[in-house]
Amino acid sequence: MQEVKIHLGSTLARSMLSDLQNSSSNSYSKPVPGHIPRIPPNIRNIDSSAYEPKVISIGPYHHGKSSLQSMEDHKKRYLREFLTRKPENSNITYGELEKLDSLINSVRKSEEELLTWYSQLPNIESDDFIKMVVFDGCFILGLLIKIRVRSERGGDPIFEVGNLLPLLRGDLLLLENQLPFFILEKLYELIPKPNSIQPFPTLKEIAFAYLTMKLSTDPVTLNNLEAYHLLHLYDLILLPKARDQSNQNTPSTVPSATKLKEAGIKLLAKKADNFLEVSYVEGKLQIPCLEIKDVTIPIFRNLIAFEQCCPIAGNHFTAYTRFMDLMVNSTEDVEALQESRIIENKLGSEDEVVKFLNQIFTEVIIDHQNHYLTPVFRDIDAYCATRWHRHRAKFRQDYCSSPWAGISVFAATVLLLLTLLQTIYTVMSYYNS
Repeated sequence: MQEVKIHLGSTLARSMLSDLQNSSSNSYSKPVPGHIPRIPPNIRNIDSSAYEPKVISIGPYHHGKSSLQSMEDHKKRYLREFLTRKPENSNITYGELEKLDSLINSVRKSEEELLTWYSQLPNIESDDFIKMVVFDGCFILGLLIKIRVRSERGGDPIFEVGNLLPLLRGDLLLLENQLPFFILEKLYELIPKPNSIQPFPTLKEIAFAYLTMKLSTDPVTLNNLEAYHLLHLYDLILLPKARDQSNQNTPSTVPSATKLKEAGIKLLAKKADNFLEVSYVEGKLQIPCLEIKDVTIPIFRNLIAFEQCCPIAGNHFTAYTRFMDLMVNSTEDVEALQESRIIENKLGSEDEVVKFLNQIFTEVIIDHQNHYLTPVFRDIDAYCATRWHRHRAKFRQDYCSSPWAGISVFAATVLLLLTLLQTIYTVMSYYNS
């Protein structure tokens, strides 16, 4: 009869095995591709305030914070406006309770899917979660409609407080302050629309107008975009035109603005609807104007955080910020870009712009061989590597770095020419005699 050995194991091994068997990792479910994550600590710690809402909470992550309670009354007011509005061109009148039930049922049917979009959910009851989504979703829709249709504002206090709209826009573009776009579209189908515009624009069209302050010139392309949430829609709107990224030997850096000028590259402001449309052609680097102000900082940080947390979304905005980070190493670089009207500084001093652009890329990862600006990096590197351009840059640095140096070089050149002319005159006089 074969002897059976029973291995009892060490106390530590038994304890670890028990933890593994009871671990929640056994039931791990992969989040959906466009999930709404918490900002990773390594990114948040650089500037935590850039990821925190200032006036309004949207979704579960910041729900219930005492500092954001003042906007809850506005959410209730916006929902009430939808419930009391009679649908245009309709003889059917629905009561407020019926309208509210239709909104609630729409969210309830999608509750299970909605929950998968959030990587970390606080303890919240099902009814409270649905209530939150209805209030938050209807507020977003009401705000977008009023932005698009001025006559709908009707003395709304949100539009009468000077700095509230910019603060709201900033909060609605925070990664942790999002609702999935699909639930906004479901609610948008149910709410009554104003009759002042026929047909009334789609949700993506009024969101585009809100995000860019202009109307879409290509509604077909816009409506075909698959946006996960409002921040993702803005990221998609900023997507630059496709470029050749096939070369695998792209440098990871480009020289700063002043170094590029010394090398003979012209820095030119480019007229473009999208400030990411950077281009380089034959010694001319064309960059659309970037307005840098206080609200720019959190929007930039959240767009980068979104692309870092959701690689499927691409890395175009991350690549742009890396490019601008490389372009600016000093206040002289900022001044060079301001002179070229590439940067419009509304932060204050040039030092603040340097600090912003140099810190924005901290703890950020990008594939240097795979982004939309690889052709620009490649062409700039090839230009600067040319021997003639290197010699010309060195000559300018050594002899034309200041007005006095330039005057000295000019005087020496004139003297040399006069000496040469005198020599020629002397030689010709000798032969003529």
